[in-house]
Amino acid sequence: MKGTTTTNEKNLLVACTWVAAQYTRRGGKGASVSDTPKRLREWVTWKRLTGFDRVYLYDNSQVGDHSDEDFDESEMPLRKIANLFPDFVTWIRWPVKACNNNFIGGRWPGERSSQYSAEASCRERFGPQTEWMTFLDIDEMLVPLNNQTTWRHPLLEKREKWSVLGFRESRARPRFELLTKPSDAQLCSRNEGRLESTGTALGDVFGEKQNPTCLVADPSSHQTYLELYNCDGIRPPRPWKYFVNMKQIYRPSFVLSHFIHYAVITRPMAKYYNDPSRRLSPFQRRPSQTEKGLVFVEEEREGIMLHARSVLGYQTSEWKIDCALNSTRYCAVGFSCPSSTAYDDSLVDKNSFMDDHGRYCNCWRNPQIENWVPKLQAALGDMAVPINQA
Repeated sequence: MKGTTTTNEKNLLVACTWVAAQYTRRGGKGASVSDTPKRLREWVTWKRLTGFDRVYLYDNSQVGDHSDEDFDESEMPLRKIANLFPDFVTWIRWPVKACNNNFIGGRWPGERSSQYSAEASCRERFGPQTEWMTFLDIDEMLVPLNNQTTWRHPLLEKREKWSVLGFRESRARPRFELLTKPSDAQLCSRNEGRLESTGTALGDVFGEKQNPTCLVADPSSHQTYLELYNCDGIRPPRPWKYFVNMKQIYRPSFVLSHFIHYAVITRPMAKYYNDPSRRLSPFQRRPSQTEKGLVFVEEEREGIMLHARSVLGYQTSEWKIDCALNSTRYCAVGFSCPSSTAYDDSLVDKNSFMDDHGRYCNCWRNPQIENWVPKLQAALGDMAVPINQA
Protein backbone atom coordinates (compact mmCIF):
# COMPACT_ATOMS: atom_id res chain seq x y z
CA MET A 1 0.00 0.00 0.00
CA LYS A 2 1.22 3.47 -0.86
CA GLY A 3 0.16 6.68 0.83
CA THR A 4 0.51 8.58 4.03
CA THR A 5 0.93 6.71 7.28
CA THR A 6 -2.07 6.36 9.56
CA THR A 7 -2.42 7.95 12.99
CA ASN A 8 -4.29 7.06 16.15
CA GLU A 9 -6.74 9.91 15.57
CA LYS A 10 -10.08 8.55 14.33
CA ASN A 11 -11.63 10.06 11.22
CA LEU A 12 -15.29 11.03 11.06
CA LEU A 13 -15.89 10.23 7.37
CA VAL A 14 -13.82 8.53 4.64
CA ALA A 15 -14.50 7.37 1.08
CA CYS A 16 -13.19 4.30 -0.74
CA THR A 17 -13.16 3.92 -4.51
CA TRP A 18 -12.00 1.34 -7.09
CA VAL A 19 -10.88 2.88 -10.38
CA ALA A 20 -8.76 2.33 -13.48
CA ALA A 21 -7.20 4.93 -15.76
CA GLN A 22 -9.09 3.37 -18.68
CA TYR A 23 -11.79 0.71 -18.66
CA THR A 24 -14.38 -1.02 -20.79
CA ARG A 25 -18.05 -0.96 -19.93
CA ARG A 26 -19.98 -4.13 -19.32
CA GLY A 27 -20.72 -6.39 -22.27
CA GLY A 28 -18.69 -8.12 -24.99
CA LYS A 29 -18.51 -4.92 -27.06
CA GLY A 30 -18.48 -2.48 -24.19
CA ALA A 31 -17.39 1.05 -24.97
CA SER A 32 -13.96 2.23 -23.88
CA VAL A 33 -13.94 5.05 -21.32
CA SER A 34 -10.78 7.04 -20.62
CA ASP A 35 -11.85 10.14 -18.69
CA THR A 36 -10.89 8.73 -15.27
CA PRO A 37 -7.93 11.04 -14.49
CA LYS A 38 -10.00 14.17 -15.13
CA ARG A 39 -12.98 12.82 -13.21
CA LEU A 40 -10.84 11.64 -10.30
CA ARG A 41 -9.26 15.05 -9.81
CA GLU A 42 -12.69 16.66 -9.53
CA TRP A 43 -14.14 13.86 -7.39
CA VAL A 44 -11.32 13.99 -4.84
CA THR A 45 -11.54 17.78 -4.69
CA TRP A 46 -15.28 17.45 -4.12
CA LYS A 47 -14.76 14.98 -1.29
CA ARG A 48 -12.38 17.33 0.48
CA LEU A 49 -14.71 20.29 -0.10
CA THR A 50 -17.70 18.49 1.46
CA GLY A 51 -16.03 17.40 4.67
CA PHE A 52 -14.44 14.00 4.05
CA ASP A 53 -11.30 13.29 6.06
CA ARG A 54 -9.62 10.88 3.64
CA VAL A 55 -9.98 9.00 0.36
CA TYR A 56 -8.67 5.46 -0.17
CA LEU A 57 -7.96 4.97 -3.85
CA TYR A 58 -7.74 1.36 -5.11
CA ASP A 59 -6.00 1.67 -8.49
CA ASN A 60 -6.94 -1.19 -10.83
CA SER A 61 -5.05 0.21 -13.83
CA GLN A 62 -2.28 -2.41 -14.03
CA VAL A 63 -4.53 -5.48 -14.16
CA GLY A 64 -2.62 -8.74 -14.09
CA ASP A 65 0.76 -7.03 -13.66
CA HIS A 66 2.18 -8.40 -10.41
CA SER A 67 5.82 -7.82 -11.30
CA ASP A 68 7.68 -4.92 -9.68
CA GLU A 69 10.72 -5.29 -11.93
CA ASP A 70 11.49 -2.01 -13.71
CA PHE A 71 8.08 -0.71 -12.68
CA ASP A 72 7.79 3.02 -12.01
CA GLU A 73 4.51 3.49 -10.18
CA SER A 74 5.03 7.25 -10.05
CA GLU A 75 4.23 7.35 -13.76
CA MET A 76 0.80 5.76 -13.31
CA PRO A 77 -1.83 8.39 -14.25
CA LEU A 78 -3.97 7.93 -11.17
CA ARG A 79 -0.95 7.93 -8.87
CA LYS A 80 -0.12 11.37 -10.25
CA ILE A 81 -3.60 12.56 -9.30
CA ALA A 82 -3.22 11.08 -5.82
CA ASN A 83 0.08 12.90 -5.40
CA LEU A 84 -1.76 16.20 -5.77
CA PHE A 85 -3.45 15.42 -2.42
CA PRO A 86 -0.60 13.97 -0.29
CA ASP A 87 -2.37 14.46 3.06
CA PHE A 88 -5.79 13.39 1.83
CA VAL A 89 -5.51 10.45 -0.60
CA THR A 90 -4.07 7.03 0.22
CA TRP A 91 -3.15 5.35 -3.09
CA ILE A 92 -3.26 1.55 -3.19
CA ARG A 93 -2.04 -0.42 -6.19
CA TRP A 94 -4.70 -3.05 -6.89
CA PRO A 95 -3.83 -5.03 -10.07
CA VAL A 96 -6.48 -7.69 -9.38
CA LYS A 97 -8.34 -9.01 -12.41
CA ALA A 98 -12.14 -9.18 -12.39
CA CYS A 99 -13.65 -12.58 -13.20
CA ASN A 100 -15.63 -11.14 -16.11
CA ASN A 101 -17.20 -7.91 -17.28
CA ASN A 102 -20.55 -9.24 -18.50
CA PHE A 103 -23.90 -7.56 -18.05
CA ILE A 104 -25.44 -8.21 -14.64
CA GLY A 105 -28.73 -9.64 -15.91
CA GLY A 106 -27.38 -11.95 -18.63
CA ARG A 107 -27.07 -15.72 -18.73
CA TRP A 108 -23.53 -15.43 -17.41
CA PRO A 109 -23.81 -12.49 -14.98
CA GLY A 110 -21.01 -10.01 -14.52
CA GLU A 111 -18.57 -10.68 -11.69
CA ARG A 112 -16.34 -7.75 -10.86
CA SER A 113 -14.50 -9.60 -8.12
CA SER A 114 -11.68 -7.06 -8.12
CA GLN A 115 -14.12 -4.32 -7.12
CA TYR A 116 -15.83 -6.46 -4.50
CA SER A 117 -12.55 -7.45 -2.87
CA ALA A 118 -11.38 -3.82 -2.91
CA GLU A 119 -14.47 -2.77 -0.96
CA ALA A 120 -14.01 -5.59 1.55
CA SER A 121 -10.35 -4.66 1.94
CA CYS A 122 -11.15 -1.01 2.57
CA ARG A 123 -13.73 -1.75 5.25
CA GLU A 124 -11.52 -4.32 6.97
CA ARG A 125 -8.27 -2.32 6.88
CA PHE A 126 -9.50 1.23 7.36
CA GLY A 127 -12.91 0.81 8.99
CA PRO A 128 -11.50 0.76 12.54
CA GLN A 129 -9.92 4.18 11.86
CA THR A 130 -13.17 5.98 11.03
CA GLU A 131 -16.67 6.46 12.36
CA TRP A 132 -18.38 6.61 8.93
CA MET A 133 -17.38 5.15 5.57
CA THR A 134 -18.71 4.99 2.01
CA PHE A 135 -17.72 3.11 -1.16
CA LEU A 136 -18.46 5.12 -4.31
CA ASP A 137 -17.64 5.26 -7.99
CA ILE A 138 -16.03 8.48 -9.13
CA ASP A 139 -19.13 9.44 -11.13
CA GLU A 140 -21.20 9.45 -7.92
CA MET A 141 -21.27 12.72 -6.01
CA LEU A 142 -23.01 13.14 -2.65
CA VAL A 143 -24.27 16.72 -2.43
CA PRO A 144 -25.17 18.39 0.91
CA LEU A 145 -28.22 20.66 0.63
CA ASN A 146 -29.90 23.56 2.43
CA ASN A 147 -26.80 25.51 3.44
CA GLN A 148 -25.05 22.43 4.77
CA THR A 149 -21.45 23.17 3.86
CA THR A 150 -20.24 19.62 4.57
CA TRP A 151 -21.58 16.18 5.48
CA ARG A 152 -20.20 16.45 9.00
CA HIS A 153 -23.22 18.03 10.70
CA PRO A 154 -25.81 15.58 9.26
CA LEU A 155 -23.65 12.65 10.36
CA LEU A 156 -23.22 14.01 13.87
CA GLU A 157 -26.96 14.67 14.02
CA LYS A 158 -27.89 11.09 13.07
CA ARG A 159 -25.20 9.18 14.91
CA GLU A 160 -27.33 8.53 17.99
CA LYS A 161 -30.15 6.74 16.15
CA TRP A 162 -28.93 5.51 12.75
CA SER A 163 -25.89 3.69 11.43
CA VAL A 164 -26.59 3.50 7.68
CA LEU A 165 -27.62 6.47 5.50
CA GLY A 166 -29.12 5.56 2.12
CA PHE A 167 -29.06 7.62 -1.10
CA ARG A 168 -31.52 6.71 -3.83
CA GLU A 169 -30.04 6.56 -7.34
CA SER A 170 -31.07 7.65 -10.80
CA ARG A 171 -28.91 8.60 -13.75
CA ALA A 172 -28.28 12.22 -14.71
CA ARG A 173 -27.89 13.48 -18.28
CA PRO A 174 -25.37 15.96 -19.73
CA ARG A 175 -27.08 19.28 -20.41
CA PHE A 176 -27.70 20.08 -24.07
CA GLU A 177 -26.68 23.73 -23.75
CA LEU A 178 -23.23 22.69 -22.48
CA LEU A 179 -22.53 20.25 -25.33
CA THR A 180 -21.08 20.82 -28.79
CA LYS A 181 -20.25 18.92 -31.98
CA PRO A 182 -16.73 17.44 -31.84
CA SER A 183 -14.00 18.47 -34.26
CA ASP A 184 -12.76 14.86 -34.24
CA ALA A 185 -15.38 12.57 -35.81
CA GLN A 186 -13.85 9.52 -34.12
CA LEU A 187 -15.34 10.72 -30.84
CA CYS A 188 -18.73 9.72 -32.26
CA SER A 189 -17.84 6.02 -32.46
CA ARG A 190 -18.19 3.49 -29.68
CA ASN A 191 -14.46 3.00 -29.25
CA GLU A 192 -13.26 6.30 -30.64
CA GLY A 193 -12.94 5.01 -34.20
CA ARG A 194 -11.45 1.60 -33.44
CA LEU A 195 -12.77 -1.34 -35.46
CA GLU A 196 -15.44 -3.66 -34.15
CA SER A 197 -15.69 -7.36 -35.04
CA THR A 198 -17.44 -6.42 -38.30
CA GLY A 199 -14.30 -4.60 -39.42
CA THR A 200 -16.24 -1.36 -39.77
CA ALA A 201 -15.76 1.65 -37.55
CA LEU A 202 -19.02 2.74 -35.98
CA GLY A 203 -18.23 6.26 -37.13
CA ASP A 204 -18.72 4.98 -40.68
CA VAL A 205 -22.02 3.31 -39.77
CA PHE A 206 -23.47 6.57 -38.49
CA GLY A 207 -21.98 8.62 -41.32
CA GLU A 208 -19.76 10.48 -38.87
CA LYS A 209 -16.52 10.47 -40.84
CA GLN A 210 -17.32 13.58 -42.83
CA ASN A 211 -20.11 15.19 -40.84
CA PRO A 212 -20.15 14.34 -37.11
CA THR A 213 -23.59 14.74 -35.57
CA CYS A 214 -22.92 13.52 -32.04
CA LEU A 215 -22.54 15.82 -29.04
CA VAL A 216 -19.69 15.98 -26.52
CA ALA A 217 -18.65 18.32 -23.71
CA ASP A 218 -17.24 21.60 -24.96
CA PRO A 219 -13.42 21.12 -24.95
CA SER A 220 -12.81 24.87 -24.68
CA SER A 221 -14.71 25.28 -21.42
CA HIS A 222 -13.66 24.66 -17.82
CA GLN A 223 -17.02 23.27 -16.79
CA THR A 224 -17.12 20.63 -14.09
CA TYR A 225 -18.90 17.29 -14.27
CA LEU A 226 -21.05 18.55 -11.40
CA GLU A 227 -22.37 21.33 -13.62
CA LEU A 228 -22.48 19.35 -16.86
CA TYR A 229 -24.59 16.52 -15.40
CA ASN A 230 -26.87 18.59 -13.19
CA CYS A 231 -29.99 17.42 -14.99
CA ASP A 232 -31.71 14.38 -13.48
CA GLY A 233 -34.51 12.57 -15.26
CA ILE A 234 -36.10 11.67 -11.92
CA ARG A 235 -37.18 14.76 -10.06
CA PRO A 236 -36.53 14.63 -6.31
CA PRO A 237 -37.78 13.45 -4.00
CA ARG A 238 -37.26 10.22 -5.94
CA PRO A 239 -39.96 7.55 -5.54
CA TRP A 240 -39.21 4.59 -3.31
CA LYS A 241 -38.39 2.21 -6.19
CA TYR A 242 -35.12 4.04 -6.87
CA PHE A 243 -33.59 2.51 -3.75
CA VAL A 244 -32.44 -0.54 -5.77
CA ASN A 245 -29.05 0.90 -6.78
CA MET A 246 -28.67 3.02 -3.67
CA LYS A 247 -25.34 4.01 -2.21
CA GLN A 248 -24.73 4.29 1.51
CA ILE A 249 -22.68 6.03 4.15
CA TYR A 250 -22.35 3.56 6.99
CA ARG A 251 -20.62 2.96 10.31
CA PRO A 252 -18.10 0.13 9.86
CA SER A 253 -18.41 -0.68 13.57
CA PHE A 254 -22.08 -1.51 12.87
CA VAL A 255 -21.83 -2.94 9.32
CA LEU A 256 -19.71 -6.09 9.38
CA SER A 257 -20.09 -6.83 5.65
CA HIS A 258 -20.98 -4.38 2.89
CA PHE A 259 -21.54 -5.16 -0.78
CA ILE A 260 -21.59 -2.21 -3.22
CA HIS A 261 -25.17 -1.07 -2.62
CA TYR A 262 -26.17 -2.76 0.62
CA ALA A 263 -25.18 -3.45 4.20
CA VAL A 264 -25.30 -7.26 4.05
CA ILE A 265 -24.51 -8.12 7.67
CA THR A 266 -24.87 -5.72 10.58
CA ARG A 267 -23.81 -6.29 14.17
CA PRO A 268 -27.38 -6.91 15.45
CA MET A 269 -27.84 -9.56 12.72
CA ALA A 270 -24.66 -11.41 13.64
CA LYS A 271 -26.11 -13.56 16.42
CA TYR A 272 -26.39 -17.28 16.88
CA TYR A 273 -29.80 -18.91 16.92
CA ASN A 274 -29.48 -19.71 20.64
CA ASP A 275 -28.20 -16.27 21.63
CA PRO A 276 -29.89 -15.29 24.94
CA SER A 277 -30.92 -11.91 23.56
CA ARG A 278 -33.10 -13.73 21.03
CA ARG A 279 -35.51 -14.68 23.81
CA LEU A 280 -36.81 -11.12 23.67
CA SER A 281 -37.26 -11.13 19.88
CA PRO A 282 -37.88 -14.27 17.79
CA PHE A 283 -35.12 -15.34 15.43
CA GLN A 284 -36.19 -14.34 11.94
CA ARG A 285 -34.56 -14.70 8.56
CA ARG A 286 -35.77 -11.23 7.48
CA PRO A 287 -33.95 -8.57 9.54
CA SER A 288 -35.90 -5.83 11.24
CA GLN A 289 -35.49 -2.15 10.43
CA THR A 290 -33.56 -1.74 13.68
CA GLU A 291 -31.15 -4.49 12.65
CA LYS A 292 -30.64 -2.83 9.28
CA GLY A 293 -30.01 0.53 10.93
CA LEU A 294 -30.99 2.23 7.65
CA VAL A 295 -32.56 5.61 7.05
CA PHE A 296 -32.75 7.39 3.68
CA VAL A 297 -31.42 10.90 3.38
CA GLU A 298 -34.15 13.47 2.72
CA GLU A 299 -33.49 14.62 -0.84
CA GLU A 300 -35.07 18.05 -0.53
CA ARG A 301 -33.71 18.96 2.89
CA GLU A 302 -30.49 17.08 3.67
CA GLY A 303 -28.67 15.86 0.57
CA ILE A 304 -28.79 13.98 -2.71
CA MET A 305 -26.62 11.77 -4.90
CA LEU A 306 -25.82 12.95 -8.42
CA HIS A 307 -24.92 9.98 -10.65
CA ALA A 308 -22.95 11.59 -13.47
CA ARG A 309 -22.15 8.48 -15.51
CA SER A 310 -20.29 9.39 -18.69
CA VAL A 311 -22.44 9.75 -21.80
CA LEU A 312 -20.14 9.02 -24.75
CA GLY A 313 -20.31 10.49 -28.23
CA TYR A 314 -21.77 7.42 -29.92
CA GLN A 315 -24.72 7.51 -27.51
CA THR A 316 -25.77 10.91 -28.87
CA SER A 317 -25.19 10.32 -32.61
CA GLU A 318 -28.93 10.22 -33.30
CA TRP A 319 -30.01 12.68 -30.65
CA LYS A 320 -32.31 14.56 -33.03
CA ILE A 321 -34.39 11.39 -33.40
CA ASP A 322 -34.01 10.14 -29.82
CA CYS A 323 -34.76 13.46 -28.16
CA ALA A 324 -38.12 14.29 -29.68
CA LEU A 325 -41.51 14.62 -28.07
CA ASN A 326 -43.15 11.17 -27.69
CA SER A 327 -40.10 9.38 -29.16
CA THR A 328 -39.96 5.68 -28.31
CA ARG A 329 -36.15 5.80 -28.01
CA TYR A 330 -33.96 6.70 -25.06
CA CYS A 331 -32.54 10.23 -25.13
CA ALA A 332 -29.09 10.41 -23.53
CA VAL A 333 -28.94 14.21 -23.72
CA GLY A 334 -30.45 16.41 -21.02
CA PHE A 335 -33.04 19.02 -22.01
CA SER A 336 -33.88 20.97 -18.85
CA CYS A 337 -37.49 21.19 -17.70
CA PRO A 338 -38.56 24.27 -15.72
CA SER A 339 -39.76 23.85 -12.15
CA SER A 340 -43.30 24.48 -13.43
CA THR A 341 -43.26 21.18 -15.38
CA ALA A 342 -44.98 18.61 -13.19
CA TYR A 343 -43.22 15.29 -12.69
CA ASP A 344 -45.08 12.04 -13.28
CA ASP A 345 -43.04 8.87 -12.75
CA SER A 346 -45.29 6.88 -15.10
CA LEU A 347 -44.20 9.15 -17.99
CA VAL A 348 -40.43 8.87 -17.50
CA ASP A 349 -39.89 6.48 -20.43
CA LYS A 350 -42.41 8.11 -22.76
CA ASN A 351 -40.52 11.33 -23.67
CA SER A 352 -43.67 13.35 -23.07
CA PHE A 353 -42.54 16.11 -20.67
CA MET A 354 -42.79 19.67 -22.02
CA ASP A 355 -41.75 23.11 -20.86
CA ASP A 356 -44.06 26.14 -20.66
CA HIS A 357 -43.74 26.69 -24.42
CA GLY A 358 -44.59 23.12 -25.41
CA ARG A 359 -40.97 22.17 -26.14
CA TYR A 360 -39.52 18.78 -25.30
CA CYS A 361 -37.69 18.38 -21.99
CA ASN A 362 -36.59 15.34 -20.02
CA CYS A 363 -34.75 16.31 -16.82
CA TRP A 364 -34.63 18.81 -13.98
CA ARG A 365 -31.72 20.92 -12.78
CA ASN A 366 -31.22 21.13 -9.04
CA PRO A 367 -30.69 24.80 -8.10
CA GLN A 368 -28.91 23.82 -4.90
CA ILE A 369 -26.38 21.79 -6.87
CA GLU A 370 -25.96 24.78 -9.15
CA ASN A 371 -25.00 26.84 -6.09
CA TRP A 372 -22.18 24.40 -5.40
CA VAL A 373 -20.60 24.79 -8.86
CA PRO A 374 -18.60 28.02 -8.25
CA LYS A 375 -17.39 26.63 -4.93
CA LEU A 376 -16.08 23.51 -6.63
CA GLN A 377 -14.47 25.52 -9.42
CA ALA A 378 -12.71 27.69 -6.83
CA ALA A 379 -11.51 24.61 -4.94
CA LEU A 380 -10.12 23.09 -8.13
CA GLY A 381 -8.16 26.29 -8.70
CA ASP A 382 -5.09 25.76 -10.86
CA MET A 383 -5.94 22.07 -11.19
CA ALA A 384 -9.05 22.81 -13.24
CA VAL A 385 -8.66 21.69 -16.87
CA PRO A 386 -11.17 21.37 -19.72
CA ILE A 387 -13.15 18.16 -19.39
CA ASN A 388 -12.15 16.84 -22.82
CA GLN A 389 -8.50 17.88 -22.67
CA ALA A 390 -6.20 14.94 -23.36
